[in-house]
Formats: sequence, C-alpha cells, structure tokens
Amino acid sequence: MERALREQRRGAATEAWEEAHRAALDDPGWEGLLQAGHGRLRLDEGNPDPVDGRAITRRLYSAALFRASRNRDPDGILAVAAAFDRLGDRDVVAECLALVTVLPGSDGAQSRLRALLGPETSLREGDP
Repeated sequence: MERALREQRRGAATEAWEEAHRAALDDPGWEGLLQAGHGRLRLDEGNPDPVDGRAITRRLYSAALFRASRNRDPDGILAVAAAFDRLGDRDVVAECLALVTVLPGSDGAQSRLRALLGPETSLREGDP
C-alpha cells in the first residue's frame, strides 16, 4: 500500500488496504485490525472529505480494543488507546485505561499510557 501511495496509484493502494483489512478480520489478534486502521488513515490522507474513512478507522480500532480486551492483553489495550488518542477521542482513551487497570499484569498502566501518548500529551486531572 505504501509503495502504491508513493507512486500515486490510488486504486492499487486501495486494493492493498482491502487485502490487509480482510486478513486482519480473519486473524484472531488485535494487531492486524490496529494496523488496518492506521492504513485507512494513510489511505485517506489528502482526501478532502475523509469522514467515511475515519468511521471505518474507528470501527477497526474498536474491534482491536475488543480483541485485546478478550485476550486480556494490557499492551494491546494501551496501543489502541494511543490510536484513539491520535484521533482525538479522549473518552475512549479513558475507557481503555479503565479496562487495562483491572487486568492482571497491568501494574504501571498509567505510566505506560503516558509513554505511548508521548510527552507532548498532558493528561488532565481526572484523566487516565
């Protein structure tokens, strides 16, 4: 997909994304869904009206969150939280932190979330 985008072959990039999307749906893990969401955002860069793409991305990220939660994977939940943060959805980031704090092995979840979000992100009082 990236090569097709660099070469400005939008049709080929869309086909590559669709193939990756199908593979992510077939895989039981969360990683492929998260990557498909990232890819959808890349595919929509420069699109004057990426509303549909953002909705697709949100659904993919939500599915990734479900799978990471089902697999009891704190790192997966935190990765999804970071993705939702890039979309500006602080409510879902807070929900992700609430989920991750109840999982075994989630010690230090808040500091790990801060590390994922980066130093430029300041969490307000009451935020995760």
